[in-house]
Amino acid sequence: MPSAVDPYPRVNPWIVATAVMFATFMEVLDTTVVNVSLPHIAGSLPPVSLLVPIFLQTLLGYPALDAGGAMAPRGLGSFLMMPVVSTVLGRFDPRKVLAVGLVAAAWTLYELSRLNLNAGYRDIFWPQFILGASLAMKFVPLTTATPTCSAASNCTLTCSPWTSTRTARRREPS
Repeated sequence: MPSAVDPYPRVNPWIVATAVMFATFMEVLDTTVVNVSLPHIAGSLPPVSLLVPIFLQTLLGYPALDAGGAMAPRGLGSFLMMPVVSTVLGRFDPRKVLAVGLVAAAWTLYELSRLNLNAGYRDIFWPQFILGASLAMKFVPLTTATPTCSAASNCTLTCSPWTSTRTARRREPS
């Protein structure tokens, strides 16, 4: 007579996949250059994206469209610098480009912290533009250097999060 208790209980495959991806992601963070700049990138983007438009609208009286237009130079700087940075990476070490991006971002955050009620459009335009350019100098080296800076034995661990995120983005809603 067979036993009513299954010796191998069924496990949700999503839980297993999540656990494997989390472990893989933590391994990548410990073995790549990402652990140097990830806290800076994660810590600097949301406050600037949130607080500058609120400052422009509530304290300087900008309408929503003008506040959005004042934030547009960041996208323009990033758009213009992405191809330049990818070209420069062929000549310079990605860590040096990343360091320049971090310094540029720190400078722009310092400049944005000095805004007051007398700020004009130029006081907002140039720091936003340079912040966008620094984003290109941070993200392009990270995506380029992360899979290559790992040892061959860790190649699967290093590349799997990038592959998974690209695959997840390509899926269309059903």
